[in-house]
Amino acid sequence: MLGVLLALSSSLMWGFADYLGGLQTRSRQVLSVVAISQAAGLLMISAVVALRGVAWPGADAMLPAAGAGLMASVCIVTFYLALSYGPISIVAPVLASSACIPVVYGLARGERPAPMQMAGLVATLAGVMLVSWTDGDGHARGRRGIGFGVIAAVLLGLVIILFSRASAVDPYWASFVLRAVSISAIAVAIVVRGVLPRVDRRGLGIIASIGVLDMLANLAFSVSTTLQLLAITAVLSSLFPVVTVALARIHLGERVTRVQGTGSILTMLGVLLVAAG
Repeated sequence: MLGVLLALSSSLMWGFADYLGGLQTRSRQVLSVVAISQAAGLLMISAVVALRGVAWPGADAMLPAAGAGLMASVCIVTFYLALSYGPISIVAPVLASSACIPVVYGLARGERPAPMQMAGLVATLAGVMLVSWTDGDGHARGRRGIGFGVIAAVLLGLVIILFSRASAVDPYWASFVLRAVSISAIAVAIVVRGVLPRVDRRGLGIIASIGVLDMLANLAFSVSTTLQLLAITAVLSSLFPVVTVALARIHLGERVTRVQGTGSILTMLGVLLVAAG
């Protein structure tokens, strides 16, 4: 039961973090939101690693986590750009399609997914196509948001593949390395652009809470996989877009076309089938 509760809590926290991130990127610079939230998450995981007192597992074991961190830095910026352009209730389910990437990776390595997973892949691809559908007027801004969402989903899928290899050794150290590398890459991008992150005091607290929620969700999910079957925790933790979409509908009153709404539901259904298979 504890494993189930932890997986559900990770989904809830990811959903809130994505929603808050989407709101902040609409009124503030994306790099500022990313840098501050990632730094807050790094401080938290640093404290956790220090309190555990477990020895460093070695550079070779954590190399995949470093690679995941580089990809994660691009992924989070791309995802927040997607949220700043497109409706949150559309972009969030598109990101959830990242669950298909590990399945495709398995196919390339000769693995044969279950029929339910193949059906989920087809449903997810069809859902993303419907979500991307716009009327004759174009809605270029919305299409740009969906495009960024698809790129972020692909990157997140690759991050999961690399991160899982390091997590098998030690999920806490892997989380630390991923976050440390990602914030370092973001810092380089800020220096190159020559724009320092600037937010007001109220915004600073909200953005920092996004990073803490994200890291707490990562840890909750990691621990849940040690207490419950991965097939179950994967399904429960992949429900985060439901939280994000619900908040966007209730708080922002977001409305999407019937075709896009159908695509959003189909995408989530596909993700659940992939995870359940």
